[in-house]
Amino acid sequence: MKTVRCSMMSQYFLQWLVFVDLVCSQFQSLIHVGDFGTSFAPADLIELINTISVSSQISCAQTCNVNSLCRTFDYDTLSKRCRLFEGEITTGQVNRSAAIPPTSRVSSIAYTQLLYLAYNQTCDRCQENLRSAQQHVTLTREHMQAVVLLRPQPRKYEFLKAITTTNAAGYSYVASINSNCQPYLCGERLDVATTATLTNITIIIIVQKTVNAAYKTTTYNTARSLIQQTYIDNGTTITYIWTLLTGMVFPINQSPLTVEAQFDLYGTSQNTTGDTFSIIAQGNSVTTMSTGHF
Repeated sequence: MKTVRCSMMSQYFLQWLVFVDLVCSQFQSLIHVGDFGTSFAPADLIELINTISVSSQISCAQTCNVNSLCRTFDYDTLSKRCRLFEGEITTGQVNRSAAIPPTSRVSSIAYTQLLYLAYNQTCDRCQENLRSAQQHVTLTREHMQAVVLLRPQPRKYEFLKAITTTNAAGYSYVASINSNCQPYLCGERLDVATTATLTNITIIIIVQKTVNAAYKTTTYNTARSLIQQTYIDNGTTITYIWTLLTGMVFPINQSPLTVEAQFDLYGTSQNTTGDTFSIIAQGNSVTTMSTGHF
């Protein structure tokens, strides 16, 4: 009886090892880790998915790999800032300059051809692959490994309202609305990219309360040692305000500055065309004001 038990246990263990090996051998992605002293500039600001704070580069890599939209990321080991981008590293630009911290570097994910076997197949086949594909991630140079799960995620911001080119003060912006807006929650977002250090910047978003919108939160992805945010609800509008802290400047390596005004709703969708924004910034010894609506 003992011999039979051991044999069955060994058999199950071997089957489990074969399964793990099969999963890891079929679904692999290679992460190319770039040089220190670099940061990524996407071809379009809307390609920035998110900016978060994580404890290590491997955590940043795992977060990017889990996100089905993410193909490129950069990570600063000093500030712990991790930025995720949709764009391929070849479509954007890897920047190197004295303004970029020596602790920052760009990395990218190159998926294997096996992940594209469902191309031109039925939708069921495609969705099943996205939900179940097990990724074995290898970080070159550092020989770090981690197993993560690839899950599909919807594009968070897809309703674009304005895209501009760089102005005399050295900034451009993208205005967009959260595609997940619904009759109970919505968010209006600005992504401000800079090609010059800004010595002053103020961003204002004004939300109308025609359907009783209520302040929920304000978010921004820049170091909190640089930016402060406040809001004012006067019963008719909610005004969200982001400003530089006294004595601070907004450096190029912190670009882009992303802010979002979120608000609760109570069963009725917000007509965002009445909601406005303004950006006042000083750079290149020039002060410029940009205005628009969502």
